[in-house]
Amino acid sequence: MGMQEAFKKAAQTAFVVAGNIKETVSYRSKTNASATYDPTEGTVTDAYTDYSISMIINKARSTQNDNRVILENDDEAMIPVDNLTPTPKLHDLVIRNTTEVWDIVWFKTDPAQALWTFQLRKL
Repeated sequence: MGMQEAFKKAAQTAFVVAGNIKETVSYRSKTNASATYDPTEGTVTDAYTDYSISMIINKARSTQNDNRVILENDDEAMIPVDNLTPTPKLHDLVIRNTTEVWDIVWFKTDPAQALWTFQLRKL
């Protein structure tokens, strides 16, 4: 087993033992399909695909700063790379408690590509 596989396995194991600190959310991924326009309402709606996933979500610390702006109410989320089907994109959405919509304003993966880390901002 190579180092990358070892890190992926470790991230997956840590996520499993995290137990009840994980939160089930809807991950709304923008698709490449064209947005639709509703002439009656005058609104444009992007095309999305929803995925039900579990994430570990906690408050982002203002001391973290990878040349990015972290607001007081931002949250940070983590998920093993193998647990998320779509490749993340800026402004994908995380929907918590069926009504709280959070925008992904920043994301990265570690050098072993084992864990996604997201910065979430409530809309």
